[in-house]
Amino acid sequence: RHGRERKAVWRGRTHTPGAPRTRSGSGDDAMTTPIASILKSIQRRCQALDPGERAAKAAELAAAQRALEISALRLPETLETMLVTGQDRWGQPLRKTPMLEALLRLVAAKALHVVLSGEPGTGKSVAAAQMLEHYGSGRWVSAVDYCTLADWAEERLPYLRCRLLVVDDLGLEPDRAVSKIEALVYERHAQGRTTVYTTNLTRKQLRGSGSQPGRYDERVLSRWREGLTGNPVIDCSEAMRPRRK
Repeated sequence: RHGRERKAVWRGRTHTPGAPRTRSGSGDDAMTTPIASILKSIQRRCQALDPGERAAKAAELAAAQRALEISALRLPETLETMLVTGQDRWGQPLRKTPMLEALLRLVAAKALHVVLSGEPGTGKSVAAAQMLEHYGSGRWVSAVDYCTLADWAEERLPYLRCRLLVVDDLGLEPDRAVSKIEALVYERHAQGRTTVYTTNLTRKQLRGSGSQPGRYDERVLSRWREGLTGNPVIDCSEAMRPRRK
């Protein structure tokens, strides 16, 4: 009924109907309890082996531990599979691209906002996922999913508090929900927490041009620029074009 929220229990936690169902977690950068328990179990089994067996199982156990750590990042299934296998969707080895190196430099420099802008297929989401794996912590959410869960504080809070957040497909949220994305930008900026955004929107669409306003408020653009030298928007389409000899 209007004015009342009906909630249901889902996998041991309270869930509001209509909000995306996310994997259970503590709400911060820590691994989820089930993942942490499995990792401890692997470590105990490894310690119980004699030295010869431990050496033989070392690579297998290390691969299992890495897969579980990647799983704890709550990535989309396709990206999770890429990181675990070390291969892209075409079966080629994942590389440390210039885009990823630029992203890692900005995050290491404590940039609060980094926007990966470019056409579909330019590797924006893969680079963002590799960045989360590099740091071993953080959260991932699509702009559409965040706008769906943003109406409920319990669901929204983990994305406000985590040290490192990736917002995927910025710009695909409904027009009526743009204010929710803007509120996320303001809140995380105020807390000094790093956010990486991927988007198919161009710089012109983000900023606006002439009499055509940008998609987001000017205050959002000023926060994206604040504390950075130059523009925080990495043009991934430009980076993917072959260089002239």
